[in-house]
Amino acid sequence: NLTGFADDDEPQLQSFLSATSMQDACRYLDCGEEHIDRFLFRSSAELEVTPDSWRVADEFVDEEGNALSDHSAIHVDFSWKRL
Repeated sequence: NLTGFADDDEPQLQSFLSATSMQDACRYLDCGEEHIDRFLFRSSAELEVTPDSWRVADEFVDEEGNALSDHSAIHVDFSWKRL
């Protein structure tokens, strides 16, 4: 299930991930609900970061309960440790 993501965008995303050694939190966690907006991460030689959970952050609404943007916010919880 892909929201707002064109099939022809996949090669560019893969190229970027490869060039930057980053990972997509949704794919790492197999969230099953990919969006055009992504939360990318990478560890370093000194710090290891690991996503623990991924969700659409539905709390960002106005007083009437309407979304604040046409793009839903993404919330990711991470664990980390020094290496």
